[in-house]
Amino acid sequence: TREDIIVGRSTVPQTVFNSVNVLIGIGLLSLPLAMKHAGWVLGLSFLVFSAVTTGYTAKVLAKCLDVDRSLISYSDISYLAFGKYARLVTSFLFCMELLGACVALVVLFADSLYALIPGFSVLQWKIVCGVALVPLNFLPLRFLSVTSILGIISCTSSECFQVPIY
Repeated sequence: TREDIIVGRSTVPQTVFNSVNVLIGIGLLSLPLAMKHAGWVLGLSFLVFSAVTTGYTAKVLAKCLDVDRSLISYSDISYLAFGKYARLVTSFLFCMELLGACVALVVLFADSLYALIPGFSVLQWKIVCGVALVPLNFLPLRFLSVTSILGIISCTSSECFQVPIY
Protein backbone atom coordinates (compact mmCIF):
# COMPACT_ATOMS: atom_id res chain seq x y z
CA THR A 1 0.00 0.00 0.00
CA ARG A 2 1.04 3.59 -0.50
CA GLU A 3 0.64 6.24 2.16
CA ASP A 4 1.05 9.96 1.76
CA ILE A 5 2.81 11.69 4.63
CA ILE A 6 1.63 15.23 5.20
CA VAL A 7 4.42 17.48 6.41
CA GLY A 8 3.73 18.75 9.91
CA ARG A 9 1.52 15.83 10.92
CA SER A 10 2.44 13.16 13.42
CA THR A 11 3.65 9.77 12.33
CA VAL A 12 2.02 6.61 13.68
CA PRO A 13 4.70 6.02 16.38
CA GLN A 14 4.45 9.67 17.50
CA THR A 15 0.68 9.35 17.75
CA VAL A 16 1.03 6.14 19.77
CA PHE A 17 3.50 7.80 22.17
CA ASN A 18 1.18 10.78 22.65
CA SER A 19 -1.86 8.56 23.22
CA VAL A 20 -0.09 6.25 25.66
CA ASN A 21 1.24 9.24 27.59
CA VAL A 22 -2.26 10.69 27.94
CA LEU A 23 -3.68 7.36 29.10
CA ILE A 24 -0.87 6.71 31.56
CA GLY A 25 -1.12 10.24 32.98
CA ILE A 26 -4.86 10.05 33.49
CA GLY A 27 -4.63 6.55 34.96
CA LEU A 28 -1.88 7.40 37.40
CA LEU A 29 -3.69 10.50 38.60
CA SER A 30 -7.24 9.25 38.87
CA LEU A 31 -7.28 5.48 39.30
CA PRO A 32 -5.98 5.24 42.88
CA LEU A 33 -8.49 7.80 44.16
CA ALA A 34 -11.32 6.19 42.21
CA MET A 35 -10.47 2.76 43.65
CA LYS A 36 -10.29 4.23 47.14
CA HIS A 37 -13.79 5.69 46.89
CA ALA A 38 -15.42 2.87 44.89
CA GLY A 39 -13.82 -0.12 46.61
CA TRP A 40 -12.25 -3.17 45.04
CA VAL A 41 -15.35 -4.94 43.77
CA LEU A 42 -17.26 -1.95 42.41
CA GLY A 43 -14.10 -0.18 41.23
CA LEU A 44 -12.77 -3.20 39.33
CA SER A 45 -16.25 -3.86 37.89
CA PHE A 46 -16.40 -0.32 36.50
CA LEU A 47 -12.82 -0.61 35.23
CA VAL A 48 -13.60 -3.84 33.35
CA PHE A 49 -16.86 -2.34 32.02
CA SER A 50 -14.96 0.73 30.79
CA ALA A 51 -12.32 -1.42 29.11
CA VAL A 52 -14.93 -3.55 27.32
CA THR A 53 -16.91 -0.47 26.26
CA THR A 54 -13.75 1.27 25.01
CA GLY A 55 -12.73 -1.80 23.03
CA TYR A 56 -16.17 -2.12 21.44
CA THR A 57 -16.29 1.58 20.55
CA ALA A 58 -12.82 1.43 19.02
CA LYS A 59 -13.93 -1.49 16.83
CA VAL A 60 -17.05 0.40 15.70
CA LEU A 61 -14.96 3.50 14.90
CA ALA A 62 -12.46 1.37 12.96
CA LYS A 63 -15.32 -0.09 10.90
CA CYS A 64 -16.59 3.43 10.19
CA LEU A 65 -13.15 4.50 9.03
CA ASP A 66 -12.80 1.37 6.88
CA VAL A 67 -16.04 2.18 5.08
CA ASP A 68 -14.96 5.69 4.07
CA ARG A 69 -11.28 6.70 4.14
CA SER A 70 -12.18 10.40 3.83
CA LEU A 71 -13.46 10.45 7.42
CA ILE A 72 -10.79 11.97 9.67
CA SER A 73 -12.60 13.13 12.79
CA TYR A 74 -15.50 12.28 15.06
CA SER A 75 -17.34 15.25 13.61
CA ASP A 76 -17.10 13.71 10.14
CA ILE A 77 -18.55 10.45 11.39
CA SER A 78 -21.40 12.22 13.19
CA TYR A 79 -22.12 14.28 10.04
CA LEU A 80 -22.31 11.15 7.94
CA ALA A 81 -24.58 9.43 10.46
CA PHE A 82 -26.84 12.26 11.65
CA GLY A 83 -26.35 15.37 9.52
CA LYS A 84 -24.85 18.82 9.88
CA TYR A 85 -26.27 19.61 13.33
CA ALA A 86 -24.61 16.50 14.75
CA ARG A 87 -21.27 17.74 13.38
CA LEU A 88 -21.74 21.05 15.21
CA VAL A 89 -22.80 19.38 18.45
CA THR A 90 -19.88 16.93 18.29
CA SER A 91 -17.37 19.70 17.61
CA PHE A 92 -18.79 21.78 20.46
CA LEU A 93 -18.68 18.87 22.91
CA PHE A 94 -15.07 18.08 21.99
CA CYS A 95 -14.09 21.73 22.47
CA MET A 96 -15.77 21.80 25.88
CA GLU A 97 -14.09 18.54 26.89
CA LEU A 98 -10.68 19.84 25.89
CA LEU A 99 -11.26 23.13 27.68
CA GLY A 100 -12.33 21.27 30.82
CA ALA A 101 -9.26 19.04 30.63
CA CYS A 102 -6.99 22.09 30.34
CA VAL A 103 -8.58 23.74 33.36
CA ALA A 104 -8.36 20.52 35.36
CA LEU A 105 -4.67 20.11 34.50
CA VAL A 106 -3.83 23.68 35.49
CA VAL A 107 -5.60 23.20 38.83
CA LEU A 108 -3.93 19.82 39.37
CA PHE A 109 -0.46 21.15 38.52
CA ALA A 110 -0.94 24.22 40.71
CA ASP A 111 -2.13 22.18 43.70
CA SER A 112 0.76 19.72 43.29
CA LEU A 113 3.35 22.48 42.97
CA TYR A 114 1.90 24.29 45.97
CA ALA A 115 2.27 21.11 48.02
CA LEU A 116 5.90 20.76 46.88
CA ILE A 117 6.92 24.43 46.96
CA PRO A 118 4.58 26.45 49.19
CA GLY A 119 6.43 29.75 48.52
CA PHE A 120 3.72 30.87 46.07
CA SER A 121 -0.01 30.86 46.73
CA VAL A 122 -2.22 28.41 44.83
CA LEU A 123 -3.51 31.26 42.66
CA GLN A 124 0.04 32.29 41.76
CA TRP A 125 0.88 28.69 40.85
CA LYS A 126 -2.25 28.55 38.64
CA ILE A 127 -1.07 31.65 36.79
CA VAL A 128 2.45 30.24 36.39
CA CYS A 129 1.11 26.91 35.14
CA GLY A 130 -1.33 28.59 32.78
CA VAL A 131 1.39 30.79 31.30
CA ALA A 132 3.72 27.80 30.94
CA LEU A 133 1.10 25.54 29.33
CA VAL A 134 -0.56 27.95 26.88
CA PRO A 135 2.38 28.00 24.40
CA LEU A 136 2.35 24.19 24.32
CA ASN A 137 -1.11 24.33 22.74
CA PHE A 138 0.39 25.79 19.59
CA LEU A 139 3.17 23.23 19.14
CA PRO A 140 2.64 20.45 16.62
CA LEU A 141 2.03 17.05 18.21
CA ARG A 142 5.13 15.65 16.52
CA PHE A 143 7.27 17.85 18.78
CA LEU A 144 5.30 16.93 21.87
CA SER A 145 5.81 13.21 21.19
CA VAL A 146 9.38 13.59 22.51
CA THR A 147 8.04 14.79 25.85
CA SER A 148 5.48 11.98 25.72
CA ILE A 149 8.29 9.42 25.53
CA LEU A 150 9.94 11.08 28.54
CA GLY A 151 6.62 11.04 30.39
CA ILE A 152 6.07 7.35 29.68
CA ILE A 153 9.58 6.47 30.85
CA SER A 154 9.21 8.64 33.97
CA CYS A 155 5.83 7.16 34.92
CA THR A 156 6.86 3.57 34.41
CA SER A 157 10.19 4.00 36.19
CA SER A 158 8.59 5.75 39.15
CA GLU A 159 6.09 2.89 39.50
CA CYS A 160 8.65 0.11 38.98
CA PHE A 161 11.29 1.50 41.33
CA GLN A 162 9.09 3.02 44.00
CA VAL A 163 10.66 2.94 47.46
CA PRO A 164 8.17 2.47 50.32
CA ILE A 165 8.11 5.28 52.87
CA TYR A 166 7.66 4.19 56.47
